[in-house]
Amino acid sequence: VCPFFTVKRALFWNEVLKAKAAPPNIIYRILGICTLKIRPEGTDEEDISIPYSTYGEDLVNYLDKILYYFKNKPEEMSTLRPFVAAPKGNRY
Repeated sequence: VCPFFTVKRALFWNEVLKAKAAPPNIIYRILGICTLKIRPEGTDEEDISIPYSTYGEDLVNYLDKILYYFKNKPEEMSTLRPFVAAPKGNRY
C-alpha cells in the first residue's frame, strides 16, 4: 500500500446486494470493532471493505433498511432518520 495512491470506488444503492459486519477476532468483538463489508451485485470478488468500524452491526442494519426502502418503497426514502453513532438509548 502506497500513501500516494488511493483507490476510490463509487457504489450506487441499486448496485448493492448486501452488507455484513464481522469482527476479525475475539478481542475486536469484545471492543465492538468490526470490518464492514458491502457486496455489490454481479461480482463475487469486489467486496468493499471498511476495517475498524465501530457500531458495525448497527450500521449493517441501517444499510439493510436503506436497501429495503430503496428497492421496495422508494417514495418513503425521505422519511428515514439519519444514523446517529451513539450508544443505545442515547441515539435520539
